[in-house]
Amino acid sequence: MTLLAALAEFIADTASQDIPEAVRDHAHKAFVNWLGVASHAARTAAGAPFLALAEAAGAGLVPVVGGGRAPEAAAALVNGALAHLDDFDDTHLATVTHPSTPVIAAAWAACRPESDWNAWLEAIAVGTEVVIRVAELLSPSHYDRGWHITASVGGIGAAAAVSRLWRLDRKETTQALALAALQPVGLRAAFGTHGKAFQVGRAAEIGWTAAQAARLGVTAPEDVLEHRRGLRITSDDFHAQVIGQAGRPWAFLDDTFKPYPSGIVTHPAIDAAIALHAQLDPSAIRQVEAAVHPLVVELTGIRAPKTGLEVKFSATGLIALGLVRGQVAPEDFELPLDPLSRTVESQVNLLADHTLGRDSATLTVRLQDGSVRTHHVEHARGSVASPLSWGDLERKFLACWKEDQRDQAGAAWSWAREKALPPSALRYHFGANPASLG
Repeated sequence: MTLLAALAEFIADTASQDIPEAVRDHAHKAFVNWLGVASHAARTAAGAPFLALAEAAGAGLVPVVGGGRAPEAAAALVNGALAHLDDFDDTHLATVTHPSTPVIAAAWAACRPESDWNAWLEAIAVGTEVVIRVAELLSPSHYDRGWHITASVGGIGAAAAVSRLWRLDRKETTQALALAALQPVGLRAAFGTHGKAFQVGRAAEIGWTAAQAARLGVTAPEDVLEHRRGLRITSDDFHAQVIGQAGRPWAFLDDTFKPYPSGIVTHPAIDAAIALHAQLDPSAIRQVEAAVHPLVVELTGIRAPKTGLEVKFSATGLIALGLVRGQVAPEDFELPLDPLSRTVESQVNLLADHTLGRDSATLTVRLQDGSVRTHHVEHARGSVASPLSWGDLERKFLACWKEDQRDQAGAAWSWAREKALPPSALRYHFGANPASLG
């Protein structure tokens, strides 16, 4: 049996009763998180070109989060891009993937009137599990080589979710996965630009299109993962055993949800900065030392960020925001750093510490009077060890709307949280202008 055939067996043959309730609940959290962050991005200046892209695709049936409808493939692309645009989506820290983002965007495009909540949540869970397992297959060198792993393997999980939702048989599902695996997209060179979100959207589009093509009889090599000229060429690692472990246990349960709209490896330092904000006068800071995991330096090492988008990829800028404002929220990236935050950013030194976990950091602040403040974070908020609760997710969801839209956002939360509408009906409400929700 090929590796994709093994995944197809997991996707097509896993019975509903064999999917734990905790997994369905986690899929439900992933969905409302996706919906909130995509809705926020759709109302930003950065989101406008993606909405224009959907409009340019012509009339279609699938609602685009934030307004209008587009053909299925275009809607998958745009909704996937919007959900990733703010860097506020989910994260599987061990593989540095945002696995549910392309999965849910593709499933959103594939959702049918007869798709009930169980089918919808199972498709999200199964598809996200596949993304994580394929990411584990190729990690860590796939990412180290420069592949944007969310995009490069996300299309395979997106195809898995659509195949599950459409109840494709094992053979069709294998072909859908194979077609998606043949066309990895996404390079880390895109980080800090709109290209990063665009290629995650492309993964969703690829997944939907692959499932559609497989259903219509298009074929592909079933051994495309392990073939000597297959996807394995993108990595020095190839951990074939993880494919057979899909759902045993569910790696999806290690997928986490962010409290801050930035790369998750920066969150421990942000937590520490916010904790220290209440203990000091930011204008009295002389020097800041941030001991962080080496990935923080590698992924978010931009110094003196000039735009809000660059701040997202600047650990020093994010630490400065936490110290100066006591928060890091989506609106903090609409403009460049304020003058005081720029000054503090210039005073921050990052120290790569290989002994720290990816969810840990220590911040040491030296003040002009010679006093020192230190704060250590062992496990950042939103990590596997300190996950966001339903209450946290509700506050995050509501914060994704402007103040004058909170009542409508509350209604939207109730629909999604209480499963008050079938998924296929719910999505039509999010194809309206956000201001008209409710």
